[in-house]
Amino acid sequence: MTALTQNLRTHCVGRLLIDLPEGSTWKPDASGATIGGIKLAVETDISQEWFKDYIEQRWQEIEAKKSRSKRYVQRSAERTSPLTNSAVFTYGFRRVEGPDVDGVYRNNIFHDAEGYYWVDGTLFKLGPALNGQEKIAALLPRLYARKADEIPFSPGLCLNGGFVRGYYDLGESEEVSWG
Repeated sequence: MTALTQNLRTHCVGRLLIDLPEGSTWKPDASGATIGGIKLAVETDISQEWFKDYIEQRWQEIEAKKSRSKRYVQRSAERTSPLTNSAVFTYGFRRVEGPDVDGVYRNNIFHDAEGYYWVDGTLFKLGPALNGQEKIAALLPRLYARKADEIPFSPGLCLNGGFVRGYYDLGESEEVSWG
């Protein structure tokens, strides 16, 4: 054992736990990821009042959006709160009619969705995602605020200020941005 390996400190980096010598400088800077096609961004040091104001402002922006395209369905934007201090916005409903790649005639309605979740001074932003309302709502309960030196007690993905609980799922693509 050398002097460097006598006093080690564990850090959570993405899905890995790594040991670095005590006193070494490590500043994780992964504040974004894409999980199952849903973009996730993390912001820290956000007050609950700021979050509520931000959500109201964003909702007003979404409600004010109007499109003159004939493809857009005259359907109001929707706002849900699956968890306390969360919001999922569904908007931009549009109809797509015609044959698909297999030649089968389809008449589908698509939408855009985005979600927000505030917990312990951490803001999670999800989306926007095409037809992503259900995926965003399912991802919200897996999100946790995390201090930089906090080591999670369950498997998941560590981000700067946040943690996404859950095992890596081969059917769910995952990408983390560092830098």
